[in-house]
Amino acid sequence: MNIVFKTVWAFILCGVMTLVVGCTETTDPTTQEPVDPKPGQYEITLSGAGLMKNMKEEPHSYCLYESERDAFPHMLAKNYYELHPGCRAKHDPREGNAISGVISCSADPKMATGMNSFVYKGVVGEERTKVDVQIKFDAQLKQGAGGEMSDTQLKLAMKAMERMRFVIKAVRTGDC
Repeated sequence: MNIVFKTVWAFILCGVMTLVVGCTETTDPTTQEPVDPKPGQYEITLSGAGLMKNMKEEPHSYCLYESERDAFPHMLAKNYYELHPGCRAKHDPREGNAISGVISCSADPKMATGMNSFVYKGVVGEERTKVDVQIKFDAQLKQGAGGEMSDTQLKLAMKAMERMRFVIKAVRTGDC
């Protein structure tokens, strides 16, 4: 009887675990039916993840119009990371509700030559959109560009910055 009781409990436990795992799995946004954000008022927040996890910026409010719906997810990254008019934004073709792209900006000519990039990817929803951004330093540093900071220290700082991830969230709060 003891073996039967243990066997029954083992099956029940396995069934519960299957339900829990099945309910908590996230769906792949590339396989979802594409949706565009609904027009309306959005609260936009910028925060950090990884090394930047405690970095938070005050939320901003934005009124999204019907004509901006498909461009809105890419606008989120572009508005925060297009550093100057010479930056170039390129977004990849959308797959389901997954977006991605790159914003390339020339480096400060006093410190480096070449371009640096902000690589982003995100998930679009009707009332919530999230975009993750990481910087990629592709420019070549000039000797002594760091001033009091040695070239080695500056390169280490740049590598640390490349591990940082910024998160932009837009949540619909109602009509405009």
